[in-house]
Amino acid sequence: MRIADEPGRGRFGDTLLPMINVVFLLLIFLMLMGEIRDPQVLDADPAEAALADRTEPAPLVVIDKTNVIGFGHTIGAEPVREALQRLLLGGEPPTAVTLRVDRSADFARVLQFAESLRELEIEAVSIQVRAK
Repeated sequence: MRIADEPGRGRFGDTLLPMINVVFLLLIFLMLMGEIRDPQVLDADPAEAALADRTEPAPLVVIDKTNVIGFGHTIGAEPVREALQRLLLGGEPPTAVTLRVDRSADFARVLQFAESLRELEIEAVSIQVRAK
């Protein structure tokens, strides 16, 4: 068994302490000099989200890739207008409707439904989305 000549020296004669010091100094340098933020491809000013002061929630209509579901029961593609008219005739007519659209839904169907809402004089349409 060989006894080391100087305390703190390993088998190879040098310690790892200077290399660790250099690594930490580089780490501190990079942290101070680097800027941590999301890269912006375009400088765009996004629209602000505003919530209307509604006392009661708007009727929810769910559109999936095969049919339209609303008001607690399934509605086919054709009687959507009639179901909305029944909703309008029953009590106070809603001024807003909330849409929850499936990501695989046909966009032409969503546009057609939005047109039928415009014809029924719905003032506000909210679309629910899921955050990434």
